[in-house]
Amino acid sequence: MKDKETNKKIKEKQKRIVTKGLPKTLALLLLPVFLLQILVVCAPSTYFLSLLLTYFILPMFYTVEKRLRFAVSGIGKDNFSYKDGYDSFFGGVQGGIFGVIFVIIEAFLVGILCYFLVSLASVSIINCFEGANDVYQHMIEMMSSPNASMNELMEYLMSEGHLLIQPLTVIVGLVVFIPELLIVFYFLNTNLDDHYLCTIVLPDIDKNISASQARSICRSSFGRPIRNKRLSISLGMNWPYYLAFTIFYGVILYVCSFITSSNIMLLPLIVMIAPTISLFFGMFLDYFCLGNEYAVLEVISGDLVNLLPLPMQESISRTYNDPHYNHGEESAIRGAFIPPRSYDSHDFGNNSFRATDRGFNPSGFESGGTYQPKDSSDDSSKEDEQPTGVVIDLSSQEKKKDTDKGDKK
Repeated sequence: MKDKETNKKIKEKQKRIVTKGLPKTLALLLLPVFLLQILVVCAPSTYFLSLLLTYFILPMFYTVEKRLRFAVSGIGKDNFSYKDGYDSFFGGVQGGIFGVIFVIIEAFLVGILCYFLVSLASVSIINCFEGANDVYQHMIEMMSSPNASMNELMEYLMSEGHLLIQPLTVIVGLVVFIPELLIVFYFLNTNLDDHYLCTIVLPDIDKNISASQARSICRSSFGRPIRNKRLSISLGMNWPYYLAFTIFYGVILYVCSFITSSNIMLLPLIVMIAPTISLFFGMFLDYFCLGNEYAVLEVISGDLVNLLPLPMQESISRTYNDPHYNHGEESAIRGAFIPPRSYDSHDFGNNSFRATDRGFNPSGFESGGTYQPKDSSDDSSKEDEQPTGVVIDLSSQEKKKDTDKGDKK
C-alpha cells in the first residue's frame, strides 16, 4: 500500500517535468550538446586535449539543469538563462556540481577495460571486412620484422590503411559504448542526484559551501540509507530510455560501418561519428531520466527522517539552525528537513529561528515564502557566537568576518 502511494506521488512530480517551458529548455540544451559533439569529434586528433574545453560549456548545461530543478521542485527561476548560468557557475561555488574530472577518470578506466575485452574479438571483426585482414596481417609482419623501417610502415599505412577504417569504426564504437552510456546516464546523474538530495536535507546549502562539498557530504553520510531504493526506483522508471539509447547506438554504429574513404587521415573523424551522434540523442533522453530521478528524490527523501540515526539528525538540525548558516528561498519554501524537537535554548545558541508547522524557519521569512532581508544590526549581535555540533564547519566564515571587521577598525 505504501509503495502504491509512493509511486503515485512520484508520478505527480513527473508531470511537472513536461511544462510549458519544456520546449525552450530543450532548445537551450541544443547549443551545449552541439559544442560538446565538436570537442568529442576532435578528441582523437588533439590527443583528447579538446575535452579540457568542456569546462567552458558546462555553465550551459548548468542552466538547463537549474530549469529542470525548477520544473520539479518549483524553487528557483523559471526563466533561468545562459547569463544566469555563467554568473552562478563561475561567480559562485557551483563549478564542481557535475564532478566532471572524476567522471572523466572513471570513464577512462572503464574504457580501458572495454578496450581489453573488445580486443579479444578484434581479429574476428577485422575478418568481416574485405581486404582489412590482409592489411592488418601485413602491418603485423612489418612491425615484427627487424628489416622494416618506420618510414616503410607509414608509407604502407598511408596507401593501404584506408581498408581498416570500417573495422576500426566498429571496434572504437564498441569500446566507447559502455563509457558513454555510464557518463550520460549514471556518473553525471549520480553526482547531480547527490547534490539535489543535499539541497533537500539542507536547503540553501549552496549559499554556505561549494557544490562539490555538498555532493561529498550527501554521498558519505545521509544519502546512504536511501541509495539502493533510489537506484531501484530510478532504474524501473528509466530503463526504456536506456534501451532506446542502446538500440539507437547500435543502429548508428551499423550504418557508420559502411562508411569508406581512400584518405586515411579521415580515420579519427569517421570512427567518432557513431559515438557523437549517439551522444546528442543520449543527452536529450537523459534530461527526462534526470527529471525522473529528481522526482524520486523529492518523494523518498522523507524516509530519511526515520532512517537516520539520532546523532546525524542532531547534526543536520544544528547545521541548519546554526547562526552562521545562510538562508534564502529554499529555506523559505522547504523549511527545516528534521522536524523541530524540544531543545534547551543553549543547544542551538541564541539564534532567530522559530518553530512552525514546517519546521524551523529563519526569521526574515514571512508567510507565503517571501524573503525579507534582516537588518544588518541584527547580525552584529551574533558576531561573537560560535557554532556548536555541526556537520559543516561554518566557523571559517565567522573568522573571516571578524578579520574584516578588525581591518576596518
